[in-house]
Amino acid sequence: MSAPLLFIVLPLILAVILFAFQDRKIAVARIASIISLFLALIAFVQPIGGVLALGPVAIHFQDSLSVLGRGFFLQDGDRFILAIVYLTAAFWFWGSVAAQAPKMFVPVGLAITAVIVGALAVEPFLYAGVLVELAAILTIPMLLTKDHAAGPGILRFFVFQAIALPAILLAGWILGGSQASVSNETQLLQASIILGLGFAFWLAVFPFFPWVPLVMKESHPYTAGFILCMQSLGIVVIIIDYMNGFIWLRDTAALYPILRTVGVVMVVTGGVWAAFQQDARRLFGYVVIIENGLALVAVSMQNGAALSSLYYSFIPHLLALAIFALSLSVMMKDYPDTQYKSLKGALKSKPFAFGAMLVALFSLLGFPLLASFPSRLELFEQLASVSLISMIWLFIGIGGLYLAAARLLSAVFGDTSAQWTVTEKPGELVLFTLGVLALFVLGLFPQIVVSQLSNLMSMIPFLN
Repeated sequence: MSAPLLFIVLPLILAVILFAFQDRKIAVARIASIISLFLALIAFVQPIGGVLALGPVAIHFQDSLSVLGRGFFLQDGDRFILAIVYLTAAFWFWGSVAAQAPKMFVPVGLAITAVIVGALAVEPFLYAGVLVELAAILTIPMLLTKDHAAGPGILRFFVFQAIALPAILLAGWILGGSQASVSNETQLLQASIILGLGFAFWLAVFPFFPWVPLVMKESHPYTAGFILCMQSLGIVVIIIDYMNGFIWLRDTAALYPILRTVGVVMVVTGGVWAAFQQDARRLFGYVVIIENGLALVAVSMQNGAALSSLYYSFIPHLLALAIFALSLSVMMKDYPDTQYKSLKGALKSKPFAFGAMLVALFSLLGFPLLASFPSRLELFEQLASVSLISMIWLFIGIGGLYLAAARLLSAVFGDTSAQWTVTEKPGELVLFTLGVLALFVLGLFPQIVVSQLSNLMSMIPFLN
């Protein structure tokens, strides 16, 4: 057995099977969650290239798989990302029942997860663009349902994904031909610009970002949140893989200030727009933009400490975003209009849903004692030693998000005459309680994550 067969092909086959039984939402969600959790556990404990012991059966765990002349390679350095991806997917699938996500969410979401893993594993890695585009195509039945027609945000999402593909392929082809000889600086500059445009469309870099909050507004928040989170995680890792794959690109001194500037611009624009936002669902979209910008800033540091902080931050950030999306979905059962003015006093009727949403939002802000605080602090320390100007602008962007959080908090506390009642279902209460508890535990005891994942982190190929 090979690792690509287990982590890519098996989930795809299971997704097809579960698609046939999509009407049984609870059973499908539980099966997909258990399988995803099992794959995350395998990635955590089983070295790739060794022997996989399943009871009395011993199987050699190979690292490669060839499909249609293209190779898929998963090595020990990929185990951390595999564990994070499937652990995140397990949480999203388990919460899909409480969120009342569309019935196709789980099978299609499992297929998207497998395709994203395939994009991280494919060689030559310029074909990652094709698989990311395939993942975007798979989102069509998730975003376009009888309750959610194609609005301008969803159409822009598909258009930008389609535009990014030829740019990534063209740049990859030019760079692949130039890997042996880097003497043609003009050609390499052109390829780098094209590649940067492709990634800009993928990551919603300013001014290509308005579709992100629009997609959140026009579709089911749980579905859109899952798509945005998985896409962002995959693309950030693909960017690092591209930089590791082209030595001359990785060693280009001008690249890192550009990445840092782009990341800071994303944080500032996302924070400023979020500060004047009037809708909780659109706010989620701006949070994703800010997260992507902070990830680019971490990559621009070009050192192991910043990248280690970025990889460690995947767990608390993805968990907080999942809780945020779940809270939005539960909230919309009683408050379909997510405008701030329509949410006055909502905290008293759904205290667990809104309380979890606010905790998740403040965790993403890097509030002390919450899960994202250690990684945020590490990033700020690294950035302060490189560029104080960038640090100031970063604080302005994050300050805008703090203002947005304060305005949301003021809205949900608004009606003082309302009575405190708990309208959430028992399953929802359990998910919110466990999620919020996890955010506090990860913030108070970050060494738990660091100690458990240190072995996997040591095998990741950083930008050296």
